[in-house]
Amino acid sequence: MNPKFDELQMLNRQKIAFQTLIFTLALIFVDGFVKTFYIWATPMVEALVLLSIPTVFFTTRAIMKNAYFVMGTKIKKEIWGFGAICAFGIIIFAQSIFSGTLNIIENGMLSDDVSFPILILTYIFIVLAMVVKAVQERKEGKNVDE
Repeated sequence: MNPKFDELQMLNRQKIAFQTLIFTLALIFVDGFVKTFYIWATPMVEALVLLSIPTVFFTTRAIMKNAYFVMGTKIKKEIWGFGAICAFGIIIFAQSIFSGTLNIIENGMLSDDVSFPILILTYIFIVLAMVVKAVQERKEGKNVDE
């Protein structure tokens, strides 16, 4: 057993991981069903979407159930780290929009250009979940900096 996590954290992580597995299988099933009638994205974008959605699901649930951070982690440092990644990503994404080089849809399906915005949205959702958790802990009287 990992001494950085207590038993409740480990139990919650395992439960959330199993739920994420079922959710991922459902997404793959729906994708396979839709793909028999209509190809909606290139294979790389499709894989990225099918990985990003469960990643956001798992991370958000784990953060909210206190099963994401090891004991003693300073949430504010994590928020700043992920926030910096988001800020750089948003700047690059905005530059590609304003330069006119971003084609989200080509030939009726998502193009490879949408990969970067999907990754940035994944990080943004993770940062938002961390911020919400930090605000909740502050309201409950827990010291977020410790």
